Amino acid sequence: MKTATIKALICLVILIIGGTLIMGCGGGTKETTTTTPTTTKTPTTSHFAESGIAFDYSTGWKVLKSDDPSRIAFLMGPDASTTIQVIKNATGGFELKTYHDNLVTALMTGEPISGNPVTVAGLNAYETVFSFKQNNAEFQMRLTTLEKGGYFYNIVFSTSPTSYDKINKDFNTVVSSFEID
Repeated sequence: MKTATIKALICLVILIIGGTLIMGCGGGTKETTTTTPTTTKTPTTSHFAESGIAFDYSTGWKVLKSDDPSRIAFLMGPDASTTIQVIKNATGGFELKTYHDNLVTALMTGEPISGNPVTVAGLNAYETVFSFKQNNAEFQMRLTTLEKGGYFYNIVFSTSPTSYDKINKDFNTVVSSFEID
């Protein structure tokens, strides 16, 4: 019974993430910008607070509506292939590390790039960075999973491998400010 439940949870998360990546990769228009000399600016942030969670994020990101009740936050970055999602699922009696590791294994292509236990919102969490391939497009994902009150919270960051190092600071802003009511 436990194996069937974890497989169902993993399938749900895979469908949500996969669907988002497909949507995010759709055409769109390409913006052209003119670069001018700039001075160093302090990045500005906005605050997200809904569905029992709260976090700060870079102002350049857009909050999107989700049609999936388990996806309680959905943001798109400066380009359509960069997203942040927070997905909430009942634990189903599983241990945090087992759930996290099984989810990473189901999603990743190849070997993990990095993985560590971390603390998020004062709670034990696990974080793994890995490659993910969807419809011949390669993505680098950072998955942070924590548990509170009988629920797993998956903070899922996804972007192109070439953008990861540049955009990772935005991901850090979300994780470092993440709170659960």
